[in-house]
Amino acid sequence: MTETIDDIKDKKIFKSRSETFCKLYATNVLVEATDVDLRLFWFNEIIKFDNEEIIALSDGATILTYEAAMLLYEQLTEIIAKWNKEGKTVPISEMRKTLLSKLRDE
Repeated sequence: MTETIDDIKDKKIFKSRSETFCKLYATNVLVEATDVDLRLFWFNEIIKFDNEEIIALSDGATILTYEAAMLLYEQLTEIIAKWNKEGKTVPISEMRKTLLSKLRDE
């Protein structure tokens, strides 16, 4: 990106979707950090494989630069603060917490 803040601050910005745009619905997310980026793996379906194993299907991943990760953090913080101010609570089930812990190999 070669533009400076002065190049864009007074211009109208339009959002658009590319030809390869896709939406993913996720009921769980796994975050992994590497030395150069942050990776979010989106999970939706859980399939019981047998009595000892389950398969958690990832529908895709998003790879963020550290800067993009910080922008995501700022936006999520703002939205969650608004929810808290409005008295909204979002309970997280123990099953989802357990699944995430196992995906992390904890």
